[in-house]
Amino acid sequence: MLDRAIAAFCLDPLSIGGLWLRGRASPVRDLVMAALRGALPLPERRVQAGIGDEALYGGIDLALTLASGRAEVRPGLLAEASVLVLPMAERARAGLAARLALALDGGRHGLVALDEAAGEDEGLAPALADRMGICLDLDGLRVADLPDLTPDQGQLAAARARLSQVGLAGGMIADLVAAAAALGCYSPRAVMATLAVARALAAQAGRDLVSPQDLTDAAGLTLAHRATMLPEAPPDAVPEPDRPEPSEQEQAQADALPDA
Repeated sequence: MLDRAIAAFCLDPLSIGGLWLRGRASPVRDLVMAALRGALPLPERRVQAGIGDEALYGGIDLALTLASGRAEVRPGLLAEASVLVLPMAERARAGLAARLALALDGGRHGLVALDEAAGEDEGLAPALADRMGICLDLDGLRVADLPDLTPDQGQLAAARARLSQVGLAGGMIADLVAAAAALGCYSPRAVMATLAVARALAAQAGRDLVSPQDLTDAAGLTLAHRATMLPEAPPDAVPEPDRPEPSEQEQAQADALPDA
């Protein structure tokens, strides 16, 4: 599923929003990043943890302004549509997390968050976590056990051309909303991300309609990290009381009764 998740994000990073990669720096994470780098439809821009507003949004280039005699503006990191890569995302300050969240909401950027948190009390700021469409836990994975993670460029191009035609069967959205609520996922972004991933999975498979399995696979990538509770198990069926076998006399009396 790791290879399909990577391909889904590369197919539609702006709709999916974010790819949350949990795990320390490792050969596996390097392979994932290499696969993304060769398949993303937008340029990749690295965001440093200490980046300031001027570097993000742009500002006056003082040297050029003095040389030309007129105001010269230097564009910021967010000036062009791109996929942002945030190393050590668990350490991002609240202000930076909020600015990146706004950038994702603008629909021109995706984000790959590299989360190296070691404990449960660490992790992404809530503003970013809510916008991570796909979450992948890379801890414990071995390179030898992985499939080829690099999406086939021809298949990716065909899937991208098909993506806008992929539809949903009736009742799927209602079922998804109910499933998300059962897991305690009440953010509308959870449903939107799941639908985006499901469509991407269907497009990869060459289908114009999302299948129930597409939706199930997508939910595993998009809802598990958002879940705040386990769904209630259905009540156990009440077993019927054991009935003793009738005696020979009772059976004889029953057989002697006229049919109804």
